[in-house]
Amino acid sequence: SIAEDLFRMGHVLQRLGVKRLAAEHHGSSFQMAPSSEAASFLGMTFKDDDMDSLAWQRRAIETDPRFGGSWNEVGEAMLNRGDPRLSIQWFRGAINSEKYGERGVAWTNLARAHLELSQMNSALFAAQEAATLIPDDPDLQELLNRLSEDLT
Repeated sequence: SIAEDLFRMGHVLQRLGVKRLAAEHHGSSFQMAPSSEAASFLGMTFKDDDMDSLAWQRRAIETDPRFGGSWNEVGEAMLNRGDPRLSIQWFRGAINSEKYGERGVAWTNLARAHLELSQMNSALFAAQEAATLIPDDPDLQELLNRLSEDLT
């Protein structure tokens, strides 16, 4: 369909760094056939404008709560804002969502949130869960090493 073509073109433009045009394509795609993917990727084009980005990520969740990417994006925004306690619920939403292929990223982010709260056992558990999904991730390995050292 035209909406799918617009979304795909927006995705290509976004990967090329042409954010404004990518946003137009994702927005047109969402207007024609609202999808969580179009809303989420539109939100990602607004990374420099945190409020617009979050608004579109929430719109993606409203469109389809099973789409985990937006749950993780909101969680990352909360963690970056210095609110690890609030970010935890969003990361759990990503982990438990039906449509999310990057659960390892959400588990890693959950580990970071627990670490910020000095909840070392929970952080280690989340990092170990992430390691079962993305065992070769160097940032995760560094986090696991740090957590292991802190527990000994």
